Amino acid sequence: MSEKQVRFEDFVIQFDTSSRGGFRARVLKSPFGEGVVGFSLPSLAGGAALDPSGISRSISRDIVAQTVAPTAAAQQPLEIGLELYRSVFQGQVRTLLDKSCGQLEMSPNLGLRLKIKLDPSDAETGALADLPWELLCDGETEDFFALSRQTSLVRYLDVPRSSQPIPFTPPLRILAVGASPHGMQPLDLDEETRRLEELNRSSPGVEVRFLPHASAGTVREALSEDTYNVLHFMGHGTFDRASGEGMLAFEAADGSADLVSGKAFATKLRDLRSLGVVVLNACNTARAGHQVGASPFRGVATALVLGGVPAVVAMQRPISDRAAIGFSTAFYRHLARGDSIDVALTEGRQAIHSAKPEGFEWATPVLFLRMPEGNVFVAKPVEPPEKSQPPVLAPPPAPVPVTPKRGLVAKVVTGAAGAVLVIVISMKVIGPSGGTVPEPVKEPVATPTPAVTPAVSPRTHRTGNDSQNHQAVTGNPDSRPKDPVLQQPPATTPAPAPTPVKPNDPVETPAPVADISSLTAQAAIEPREASIHVTVTFKNAGSQRLSVILDAEESILLDEQGRRYTAVSFSLPSSGSNPRLEVAPNNSSSGTFEFQAPQLGSKKFRLSLVTVDGHRIKVSIP
Repeated sequence: MSEKQVRFEDFVIQFDTSSRGGFRARVLKSPFGEGVVGFSLPSLAGGAALDPSGISRSISRDIVAQTVAPTAAAQQPLEIGLELYRSVFQGQVRTLLDKSCGQLEMSPNLGLRLKIKLDPSDAETGALADLPWELLCDGETEDFFALSRQTSLVRYLDVPRSSQPIPFTPPLRILAVGASPHGMQPLDLDEETRRLEELNRSSPGVEVRFLPHASAGTVREALSEDTYNVLHFMGHGTFDRASGEGMLAFEAADGSADLVSGKAFATKLRDLRSLGVVVLNACNTARAGHQVGASPFRGVATALVLGGVPAVVAMQRPISDRAAIGFSTAFYRHLARGDSIDVALTEGRQAIHSAKPEGFEWATPVLFLRMPEGNVFVAKPVEPPEKSQPPVLAPPPAPVPVTPKRGLVAKVVTGAAGAVLVIVISMKVIGPSGGTVPEPVKEPVATPTPAVTPAVSPRTHRTGNDSQNHQAVTGNPDSRPKDPVLQQPPATTPAPAPTPVKPNDPVETPAPVADISSLTAQAAIEPREASIHVTVTFKNAGSQRLSVILDAEESILLDEQGRRYTAVSFSLPSSGSNPRLEVAPNNSSSGTFEFQAPQLGSKKFRLSLVTVDGHRIKVSIP
């Protein structure tokens, strides 16, 4: 597992125009309140200050390869980041940011998510969307925010769609699609595929499927035939500044290029409820046009956001093949470890930065995040196993001349809605036609040996066809085999009479409520990929032996955000469906529990143990 999970607080800053001219930055949300400041458009608007020469010398994932020589006007990443910072973070806005960043030094597990909120339909602020905000750095320390786990930087687009976290059960399922059409610069998709295959083999937290030579149609078919959480595109992308339209290069049937617009591709991803993240590992897929009269959602990433995809990772400039491969390798490795998408993106940028620290290519990946709290996936509740009923004795359907030793029989019928217990009491016997047969008055006979029909255990598999099993245990009286003896008239042999209870027979009484004031517990919690493993050591400091039944449904784990996780299995002896605890006086006893799989990224938990009579056991976690 990764380091302790970072809990992010939002610092939301929105750009709009000022009535006095120029622009305005408004802090809509921060740990220390709101603020506003006016500013002018930075001189690097439009990206002219970025030097793309370092990419043109290597294999690029841009359809239009351009060779640009370095110019004297080109600025370094640090200079660009400082200019952005000094332009926007002034007055109240800078004070709020300084205070918010100051608390991170005291809380290493606390993070600040800088959320740049843009209205893409506003043509006047459209030029701000093209600025490389991912290069933003602190004006005093000169640290880049986007290269730190504690200061995530994401973009938030105002779109007319609600967005809710997606229920998720590990492993994280990824569909990796590749396209490298004939006539375009060949890409090393084999290397990127090899690294993803290696991750698939070594990480139980992810499951990767591959779709080579993909077309937009085959992508739709694959996504609709199975459940996937992430779509990863490997290939070429382009952006037409004149029309403001972005495109992806898929493969046609003959291997030639099939350019698919962002809007058309967004249509292919409609109604896929499990899909939470799309990664576009292709050039210029984060760009969008802002021409007057043109739709701002014609870029690939912006079209997917408008289409309802909760999180989109895309590239705002051309990216080299080497950088794209390094980014995806680190990004998915950290997602597989349980890191949030913010942290995984940071580590992906770090991988590019490690290869070329002096360049700006590490700032190419952009995250568009529509989730208000930043959590794309939420732990999917696991249905608790159905409680099986113990066998119960019932009287025979009718007296049988040949075999007078029939006992009480109970049939447990298990269906989809639960367990139904059918018990027939002894004084009347149900005949085969549904009427009752009078009980003959005879002398008592020896107590018969009961015949027991065991309860049917509920299935615990996640998938499978239960129709045949359900039909076998529904208890349809017309489908039961009939005993030919039972269809005969009642014989003279009497039915067995109930055995009278002797005065000295022990009578079972309810167990007294256990005094658990001397009982304490210590829990060791180990989050795993598919479950949370908990080892609990119980200590009885009293002089009496303790016998306690825990309530399996009320004994839960809670994570740092208050989400509940129920137990799916335990090693303690069972009492029905509940675990039973036996601890000798002045002694200890241990048991293990398996709880539901953790939500992606959750790692801090506390355990609550409750007995069936409502008492809570003191639990400490070292």
